[in-house]
Amino acid sequence: MLHLIDLDELVQKIKNSHVKEYMVEALRTYRVGAYRASVALTYSAVCVDIIEKIKDLSLQGDRLADQCNKNLEEVIKSKDNDKIRKQLEFEKSLISIAYEQLDFVSHHESIQLDRLREDRNFAVHPNFQKDGRHTYISPELARNHIVNACNSLFIFPATRGSAVIQELENLVFGDSFPSDVKIVESLLFTEYRLGRAKASVTKSFLTILFKTLLAKGSPELSHSKTLKICAARYPKFNTLSPFLN
Repeated sequence: MLHLIDLDELVQKIKNSHVKEYMVEALRTYRVGAYRASVALTYSAVCVDIIEKIKDLSLQGDRLADQCNKNLEEVIKSKDNDKIRKQLEFEKSLISIAYEQLDFVSHHESIQLDRLREDRNFAVHPNFQKDGRHTYISPELARNHIVNACNSLFIFPATRGSAVIQELENLVFGDSFPSDVKIVESLLFTEYRLGRAKASVTKSFLTILFKTLLAKGSPELSHSKTLKICAARYPKFNTLSPFLN
């Protein structure tokens, strides 16, 4: 039988201390019935988490994350009369950045996070409806947002997305790439390459290696290059082991 996820255990899995602080407070407000406040705090935590991940990957040398971080710094340094507008614009773009540029979340997860943002807007802004009704945030909806945000973002460290694949292709197919498996492993599994990449990235890169090795009649694939590509297998999976025999 499936049971509801324990919210306390979920929050304790959150990686970033700043995000955890927001979510501990969000959990408190949820439990006293302040569901609007809970949704608002959860969305704030999403923004903080994405920004912290951008900063983290920027320090790791991720090109796209570094550009996003520079854009954020420009917003922070902007003049007072323009600062609030730019901050709001950057905030609105965070979920899009997480999905489209940095691949922190999937398409489905980005839709859920967008729904959280919409519910936050309904929760904290006055509603001018003809019948005089106000937006109702149910306990189920507030709980769902907490669980989704944790499972899609908070409990995972900053990971490199699909942008790293092109870098890996250039590395493996380059003339200086070694054929020694141990050296290859130390190159590929650094923090700024596959050390923090998502499983989907690993799978995509393996697919590229397979297609290259299995391509028939490719004059560009020399014996030495074949050995190098074979060495780029992942020791954890041993997926390309037959090619080394």
